[in-house]
Amino acid sequence: MSQYVYAWITVAVLATLSELMIPGGQQGKTAGHLRFVAGLCVLVAMLPAVKAGIYRLYEIADGSYEIQLPGGEDGENDYNGYFSENILSITREQYEVWIYDALEREFALSDGRVVAVVHMQETGGVPALAAVDICLMGTGILKNPHEIEAYVERQLSVPCTVSVDWG
Repeated sequence: MSQYVYAWITVAVLATLSELMIPGGQQGKTAGHLRFVAGLCVLVAMLPAVKAGIYRLYEIADGSYEIQLPGGEDGENDYNGYFSENILSITREQYEVWIYDALEREFALSDGRVVAVVHMQETGGVPALAAVDICLMGTGILKNPHEIEAYVERQLSVPCTVSVDWG
């Protein structure tokens, strides 16, 4: 499709440049003829795209148009894997967002003082939270790690490990 767009832009730019280069300005008989020819050139440039579109419509009407899944012949399996990976990634990100919000709300720990790592597992094709690791940094090391562990374990029902980075 992009080659059609490039052709349309090229023809339109050339038509505009040729119109600007005619002697006598924008008025006169020559300018009208030139605009007519430029319009015909733009229409001719659109013909291949229209032809391809009509051909595609015929394929859809005949039922011969097939959707190609990524990965070739085993596309469905690749697509399912891709879908599972994305669901797992999105779920992990949402858990991390919840943890950062909860730590800021309950313990006044901002993003700069804490790093949360969420470990996920896939159980029967469904993403499930496996464990949470939290690392306290900066002034966050003054918080009680046992309270944080207990809170996260109580809220998420998974093991939580809180460590301290003294560096």
